[in-house]
Amino acid sequence: MESDNQQLTLRISVKEMTAFCRTITNNSSNTARKHAALIAMEGFISQHAGTEKYTAIYHHLLEIIEDFSEKTRSELLQEYTDELLPALHRESSHEIARLHRRLSRNGFHDILGKASKKLTDSEYHQLSCWLESWCYDAEQRGREASGYPDAINLAAAGIDVGEYQAMNDLRKLLER
Repeated sequence: MESDNQQLTLRISVKEMTAFCRTITNNSSNTARKHAALIAMEGFISQHAGTEKYTAIYHHLLEIIEDFSEKTRSELLQEYTDELLPALHRESSHEIARLHRRLSRNGFHDILGKASKKLTDSEYHQLSCWLESWCYDAEQRGREASGYPDAINLAAAGIDVGEYQAMNDLRKLLER
């Protein structure tokens, strides 16, 4: 029986890391999985590098991973931008919220910036009016459901809090 305390020492060169990252990014059509694999690998190396963290090779290996993950991040943001634009045209709060949940606030802001550049002035105005109305209605329903005049209870009003958050963020971002 093997001991739980036994260890394996991994050794990897710059050439091997580059090849491995290329394999990860070339062997899947799912950009999110590619990006997640690269981030996981970066975390694994960071966690288990020990004293190697203070070496030039360690930093070089992480730079390689970061270069590949930045490319997959850009691809992923473009995919999300391509999904957001039709969701905005359809005024689909559910689809917008789904994308909002997948991204950080900065990521959501990035894709909204790209998508909004593709909107005409008329579409932008219509979207702003719809968002204002959607948020106003949600807030009114939330106030009525709360039982307190200065509180909002979205859940009691049957409104998904994440959906409201996405729509409210979107409204604020478009006001700028």
